[in-house]
Amino acid sequence: MSNYILGIDIGGTTAKLGLFSEEHFPEIIVKRSVKTRPDDGGKYILPDIAEGIKQLFEDEGIDKSQIDGIGVGVPGPVIIGDRPGQTLVNKCVNLGWGVKDVASELSELTGIEKVVVENDANAAALGEIICGSVRDMAEKIGTYRKVTEVLVTIGTGIGGGIVRDGQIIRGVFGCAGEIGHIKIAPQHPLLAKLRAAGADINTFDDYEYFASATGIIRFAREGAKFFESSLRDCENMGAREVFEAAREGDALALEVRDFFYDTFGMGLAAVASTLDPDVFTIGGGVSGEGPLLLGGIRESYRRYAFHASTETEFRLAALGNDAGMIGAAVPFYM
Repeated sequence: MSNYILGIDIGGTTAKLGLFSEEHFPEIIVKRSVKTRPDDGGKYILPDIAEGIKQLFEDEGIDKSQIDGIGVGVPGPVIIGDRPGQTLVNKCVNLGWGVKDVASELSELTGIEKVVVENDANAAALGEIICGSVRDMAEKIGTYRKVTEVLVTIGTGIGGGIVRDGQIIRGVFGCAGEIGHIKIAPQHPLLAKLRAAGADINTFDDYEYFASATGIIRFAREGAKFFESSLRDCENMGAREVFEAAREGDALALEVRDFFYDTFGMGLAAVASTLDPDVFTIGGGVSGEGPLLLGGIRESYRRYAFHASTETEFRLAALGNDAGMIGAAVPFYM
């Protein structure tokens, strides 16, 4: 009888469920999704997930006794509780949760004793070391326990996860790695140009205000109000469209892309002066721009970084949309 692991990635609109076997980890045997309902303080989310797990087991002919454990990634801080081994979610605004013992509640709902809960970006960072883009670095050193990695996701916001010596760094209040909320004041000339033209933008704010996918779109839209650009007629503008316009030579898009590289590199230089990691792993939707993106970020980072940390490696995350499920399941694989 085979043993299995469940990895669950809870997002603001859906929870993704991945079933793994111990023998073939990190290959996902089957995937399911469950709609997340944040109504009424998110009280439906875990019961809905438990029902989805029950249905998955029935469809696959699996008994819960065959499950070694459930790993759960959540989009919010995770802290250590008062009881040995207890973890608590320290508020997930987009799920409607306050402080919540997700592990105990899901264990009770499913009848599966071992449930481990982690911040989704932290889990993804660990996944990249164990079976993703950083695995070869760990193997060269001799063990993943000697690698310090900072994973940074560029999407609607900027997320981060830190793994040092094989351990996730959570911090006292669960917010270690929340680098999107570092305050920053970019120095790029695009800011002065937009303010002079009358654009309504901040010059000092969270890192993710400037350097996330939302930030890219924000500055492209503001610029298109005042300067000639093909982006002016782009109804459904996303970061991808801005990068595409830059490749086609659009002047505003090129400035916005350069602003993004410059600001993103500045933020990572600040992180490096604190953590001095072996590697920055870049994930999230914007990472789909690939090596060109990585090169632009690396060049900017080296302009701002302390001289001793200019050779920090940069890699693209390898686990893609499955990172949350894989990363959540990793503790049972280790």
